[in-house]
Order: sequence, then C-alpha cells, then structure tokens
Amino acid sequence: MKKLKKWLSLALVAGCMAAMAGCGNKTAVTGGVSVDSLEAEDSAIETIKERGKLIVGVKYDVPNFGYDNPDTGELEGMEIDLAKELAKEILGDEDAVEFVMVTAKTRGPLMDSGEIDVTIATMTTNEERLASYAHTEPYYTDIGAVMVMKDSGISSFAELDGKTIGAPQGSTSLNDAIDKAAEYGFTIETAEFSTIADCKAALVAGRVDGITNDSCMLNGLMDDNTMLLPEKYHKQQYRIWTKLGNDSIIEVAQNMLDEMSENGELQALFDSWGLEDYADYEE
Repeated sequence: MKKLKKWLSLALVAGCMAAMAGCGNKTAVTGGVSVDSLEAEDSAIETIKERGKLIVGVKYDVPNFGYDNPDTGELEGMEIDLAKELAKEILGDEDAVEFVMVTAKTRGPLMDSGEIDVTIATMTTNEERLASYAHTEPYYTDIGAVMVMKDSGISSFAELDGKTIGAPQGSTSLNDAIDKAAEYGFTIETAEFSTIADCKAALVAGRVDGITNDSCMLNGLMDDNTMLLPEKYHKQQYRIWTKLGNDSIIEVAQNMLDEMSENGELQALFDSWGLEDYADYEE
C-alpha cells in the first residue's frame, strides 16, 4: 500500500510538472485577454518610448488642421496640437514628435508599413477603414460640401448636373457627391488630384466646375472668388488611426480625447482654430 501511495504521489507530481511545462508552450490567459496579445499591444508603446519620439502622419495643406504656413514656416493646426498632446501623454514631452506629410492616398499604406505610428490627418470614417485600422472614437465631425467659383453661374447642387467635380485621391467625398447627385436624379463627372490644394488649383484654372471635400477644409481654402454651395451632405467623423494591433496606442489616445472633452480643452482647441463641430447637425 505504501508503495502504491508513493507511486501515486510521484505520478501526481509528474503530472503537475508536465502541465506546468505544457503551459510554457501555450498562451496564458488573464481576464479573457492573452498575455501574448497584451505584450504585443504594449510593444507599440514601448517602441515609441525606445525611439524617443512619436511619428505622426498629418496634412500639410489643410488650413486650421495641418498646414505648413509659408508666412511663419511653422506646421500648425488643430490636428498638429492633438499630435503634440499625444506625444506628451506617451513621452512626457509635446515636442517629442516627428511629423510626416500624408495624403488621403498615402496615409493608410504608411500606417500598414509601420513608417508612422498614428494618423491624425482629417481621416474620415467608413466601414472599410473601421475594419482595417485600430482607431479612437471621433474627435471631430464635419459635413461634406462643394466649392465653386462665384462667377460660374452655379448657385446650388442641383445645377451640377453633368458638371465635373474634383476631390483628393483616396477621399470619401467624391463618392458622397456622386450619391448626392443620384438623389437629385442626375450624374456628375469626376476628377481626382493628389491634394486638396491641387483641387483648388484645378478649380481656379477651370479644369473642374467644382471641388468637394469636408466643409472645414474647403473653408480654409476660401477666397473672394469662391463660395460653398448651400447644400451640405454626409457627416464626416475624424478619428485617430493606427495599424491593427496597436491597441495600447489607441487606449492612450482615447483616454486623452476623453479627458480633453470632459475638461473643455477639446472645444477650446476648436475655438482657437475657428472650427465648428457638426456632431449635432441634422442632415
């Protein structure tokens, strides 16, 4: 009997040791989240900390959001300020940030390749983007609009029947304008350009009859010879975006946005750049 008990004890110990060894080859789970995944999430923040700077994709040609001001030589705008605030949250220094110019066409690939940590660049929301990138909740809501020349004779969206409308490559605005035209029962011709500034140049040169984008960006390009048509369409929600798997970055960014919203800093930021948030706008 003693030998049997001793054998059973040894077998139990061996079984426990085998189970423990097996655990070394499996993913431990804590609170329903794998330790491996937590480490993967943490690596995004750790990479930034080891590098000593946050790399952010921003616009350089959108006044009030991301704009390389030729008069001051400074990169400025609401999204530039948000990027600095995020660098402060992660690294304790708002100047520990490197800005990389992106367009609607390049910002996604630059995130996918890891060349930029996050995008804060008037990047609007659609189902494909929500599935393709990690993201915060919206920090700003705009609405689509169309800019035309004042002397064009076009005063309403209904008068765009058969006209050519331009927009930046990769922007969702052009499809929204096409859908809006369909609601009116007509079609429009379309043209794409690298940047919103190129769109404006095409409008002034008469190569397009109008350009479409978020109203905030168009407002930043307004001059005495241009105007926005009165019709607005399709809310556009801006978010902070990053590569799938970089959940730790999004957690920090979302906490930052929540705090800024609660203490009024986010609204103060809008006010300082003359921006109107259209979250409550009735389409």
